[in-house]
Amino acid sequence: MSGTRVAVVSPDGRVRTSLHHLLTSDDRLTVLDPVGTALEAADVVVVDLGTGRPGSLRTLGGAAPLVVLGFDEHGHPVGSPDPRVFAYLSKSEAPDRLLTTVRAAAASTTSAPEPGWWGTAALVLAALVGPWTVWLSRVAEDRGVIGWHVPQGLALWSITPVLLLTLGLVSGRAGLRDLGSRLVRWRVPARTYGVALGLPAVVSLLTAAIVAGTGGEVPVGRLLS
Repeated sequence: MSGTRVAVVSPDGRVRTSLHHLLTSDDRLTVLDPVGTALEAADVVVVDLGTGRPGSLRTLGGAAPLVVLGFDEHGHPVGSPDPRVFAYLSKSEAPDRLLTTVRAAAASTTSAPEPGWWGTAALVLAALVGPWTVWLSRVAEDRGVIGWHVPQGLALWSITPVLLLTLGLVSGRAGLRDLGSRLVRWRVPARTYGVALGLPAVVSLLTAAIVAGTGGEVPVGRLLS
């Protein structure tokens, strides 16, 4: 990871100095100063919790992964884990472990290269090919071109495999790994997921109530999807 930029955050000046010396002993790592501007430019941020609590991590700027030095007496991370934390380390662990972890944290953010215009065009077309193939089969049947049609319910389900195939062709395994890591990363509060999952149900129920209240028929079984 040549040229990995690291920011060091600690309430103790002596700890900051020690971490600076340790990190710069690896010629692949560069420690940025001052901290205020370094957070936005850093590839990885090393944080010494000191006597603080993990809640203070939320005040840190930048989007770089955090390597946090801080464990309780039982060897568990202090407080609840933060989604930006790549790893918690104990200060008693060997210095080599910190260097290895910092390099791994930097590597974890290395996504597949951004595709050019052709890659973007391919992804857009991929989202259209599957559904339109399904829909056009019905059009062709209605016009007597063919005597069958693809089940229409497959239209939207066809998008996912085609997109994954296209992403793999455009960005390779790195792109697929990057997508997978984003899908399982818990980045927002639980209430946000509650709204995302609950709002469609609320809208559907409200719509059904309005239709039923105005004398209309609500075909729940037929239009449940």
